[in-house]
Amino acid sequence: MVQKYLDKMLDKLEEQISLYGKLLKITEKKRDTLVQNAMEQLEEVVEIETKLVKEIADVEQERYSLQKQLAGQMNVPVEEVDTDKLVPLLNPEQKQRMDKATDDLRKSLSELSMLNQTNKKLLEQSLQMVQYSINYIAGEQNSEKTYSKKPNKKRSGGKFMDIQA
Repeated sequence: MVQKYLDKMLDKLEEQISLYGKLLKITEKKRDTLVQNAMEQLEEVVEIETKLVKEIADVEQERYSLQKQLAGQMNVPVEEVDTDKLVPLLNPEQKQRMDKATDDLRKSLSELSMLNQTNKKLLEQSLQMVQYSINYIAGEQNSEKTYSKKPNKKRSGGKFMDIQA
C-alpha cells in the first residue's frame, strides 16, 4: 500500500517538474517581451504565467494530500514525511525517479529564480524610463508657465543646464 502512495507522489512530482519547465519557457518569453517593450504581448504572457502558477499550486496541493495519506499509512505526523523518511522505503526504480526528479526540480527552480531576477531588473528599468519621460514632459509644460522678461514670448524647454553658471 505504501508503494502505491510513493508512486503517486512521484507522478505528481514529475507533473510539477513538467509544469515548471513550461513556466520556465514562459518566463523566458516574458524576458524577451520586456526587452522588446511589447506591452500588449506582455499581458498575454502574464496571463499564461498566472494560469501555470495556479496549475502548479493545484498539483502541489494534490501531492500534499497524497503525503497526508501516506503519513496515515505510516502512522507518523505529515510533517515527518520528508525525503529522509521516504528514501529508505523506495525501491530501486522509485529511488532513481526520485533522484532525477530532485535534480530536475533544483535546476528548474534555480533557472526560474535567475530569470525572475532579470525580469525584475528589466521592469525596474522600464519604470525608471517611464518616470523620466513623465518628469521630462511635466518639466516642459511647467517651463512655459514660469516668469520671463518678455511676457509674450514662450521659452523653449530644450536647455537642461545653464552653462554660464
